[in-house]
Amino acid sequence: MTGKTIYFIHSTSFDFKNEYYKPIQESDLSKHNKLIFPHSTSDKQYSSKDHFKSGDCDLVVAEVSFPSTGGGIEIGWANVFEIPIIMIAREDSPVSDSLKNLSLSFVRYKGRQDLMTKLSEALVKMKPGHPESGKK
Repeated sequence: MTGKTIYFIHSTSFDFKNEYYKPIQESDLSKHNKLIFPHSTSDKQYSSKDHFKSGDCDLVVAEVSFPSTGGGIEIGWANVFEIPIIMIAREDSPVSDSLKNLSLSFVRYKGRQDLMTKLSEALVKMKPGHPESGKK
């Protein structure tokens, strides 16, 4: 996936700037794509619905280890606007099965390095021509 706009959803009940944003920002993913981290510089609400509606979002990555009403609403909007969603969650986190029904790919991870490895693998599977691309 080169040159994609990727929006990152998450709960605010964990250290998302260090545990979620930072490893992604330091990865090769940031070199080839436009990454949108809605709370990287402000705690104010980001207008994700308008962003999704504009068509300027190619993919959503949702960290769902922690319950989040706002995150759930954003996932719903992404689904309505037919934006592919990759969901990620820590291995030890209980996650609602209903989230898995909205996801192109559901990834469990153990830590920062595992997160990046598995997220990269999920992105590769989305490339056109890959046997699992477009699979919900």
